[in-house]
Amino acid sequence: MAITYRDFAEVATGSGAITYSGLAIGPAASDRLVVVGVSQRLNSISSMTIGGVTATEVVSQVSDRFNFSAALYTAVVPTGTTADVVVTVSGTVRWQSVGVWTGDGLTLSASASTASASTSLSTVDGGDHVAVVSHAGTSGAMSWSGVTASWTQATDAADADDWSQGGAAVSSGTSVTISLSGSSGAAIALACASFSVSASGAPAVNAQNNNMRSIRMSP
Repeated sequence: MAITYRDFAEVATGSGAITYSGLAIGPAASDRLVVVGVSQRLNSISSMTIGGVTATEVVSQVSDRFNFSAALYTAVVPTGTTADVVVTVSGTVRWQSVGVWTGDGLTLSASASTASASTSLSTVDGGDHVAVVSHAGTSGAMSWSGVTASWTQATDAADADDWSQGGAAVSSGTSVTISLSGSSGAAIALACASFSVSASGAPAVNAQNNNMRSIRMSP
């Protein structure tokens, strides 16, 4: 697998430019693509920078109720082993979290999103794909099919009812179904993307990592 899970951080609430300082982005490379998955409740993302580089929104999704959202952003960040991720939002958001993957020589192939628990994503055989979901209304985390979990985090510590989850996998064939079980009655926002890998892409690595941190901000 060329894509590697690097880091995770969250805020309970925030507004304006929310900064996640010093997130791991792995070894420097001229063609390193940083992929950030964002989940949150309330309002929308206006822009994002990764290590000072303006990121491009790949895909986003809002749940059919309760205003949960999930999105994927990318930027080529060739220098440094850590980076500040700055997410600028409209209004005030709650339970925002970011997860970071990186890969050398990655090129976006396709994207998909849904407000339900399953979607089909076009893939490139031997490439990689990632997914991020924001959901509420379940008694716990949901189980992935189609990706291996990178992070699973209860974003509302008070009742463990709101969750951010992300996952990644090596792509096999030209399509994959990414789905979540245990979703009955849940409000879901699911965003996915696939990538092709150039010959300079990094060697196979584990998509899972337990490096997490929390950032608490005042409203």
